[in-house]
Amino acid sequence: MKIRQEFKIGIAAIIAIGILVVGINYLKGINMLKQGRNYYVLCDNAEGLAISGHVMLNGYQVGLIRSMGVDYDKNKVVVLINVEDECKLTVDSRAEVASDLLGTASIVLHQGSSTELLDLNDTIPGGGHAKGIMDAARPIAEEANVLMPKLDTLITGLNVLINESKVRESLLSINELTEKLNTTVSQLNGILQNDVPGILTSVKHATANLDTLSSDLKDADIKKLLQNAQQSLDQANQLLAGMNSENSTVGKLMTTTELHDQLSSTIASLDSLIVDIKAHPRRYINVSVFGRKSKD
Repeated sequence: MKIRQEFKIGIAAIIAIGILVVGINYLKGINMLKQGRNYYVLCDNAEGLAISGHVMLNGYQVGLIRSMGVDYDKNKVVVLINVEDECKLTVDSRAEVASDLLGTASIVLHQGSSTELLDLNDTIPGGGHAKGIMDAARPIAEEANVLMPKLDTLITGLNVLINESKVRESLLSINELTEKLNTTVSQLNGILQNDVPGILTSVKHATANLDTLSSDLKDADIKKLLQNAQQSLDQANQLLAGMNSENSTVGKLMTTTELHDQLSSTIASLDSLIVDIKAHPRRYINVSVFGRKSKD
């Protein structure tokens, strides 16, 4: 029995369509050979959700969104999810819709603590939107929208202020001051590099000399020097005491008028003698004329 050409073409087309369907589902992450477990989730807002979207449990993908529809009586979006057979949810499990930064949403499952499991095709409670990064950023975005006009006004004022001549002059003065500061810093660097090493060397020498002096003083017999000095002071005190005593010659000279009177009398006698010599010089000077000698 010969198979007609049309029948072969039909079989080939069916096989191709089957391969195409399996390939498309495979690309979507749907394993046609693995049945999985189906559950329903009622969502108030399904924004961002799409068929073949991810179903996550503790940050790990455990399934996909199979289909989506609307329950007009309850005003809810019905989402059919398919999870792995090993993912058995309890009756107190919850489901939430979470969005990422790009706006793509996924179903996030939260496993409960009950031991009673949900039956297949049961509805998972929840379905509300989870607070994610976008929800946290929404107040910041609102505050940013409020601040933007103020920031624009501030920038406009700064532009006007910068364009004023006085501000330009101030900026030029600041530039000149900066240049002078750079010059001063360069000079200071030169001083630090050239003069300071010499100063430090001198300080080191002085420190070494002080160390030597300290060593010499340490080695010297300071006690003996102090004793000698004390003896010298004692002798000087004794000498001064003797000079101040009335029994000593110096003390008598300093404390009595006898020497003064004698000196005054002697000076008076000398003065009379000189006057008499001037008046009668022949009494005191014997002059020989033409070799004549005086007779005794």
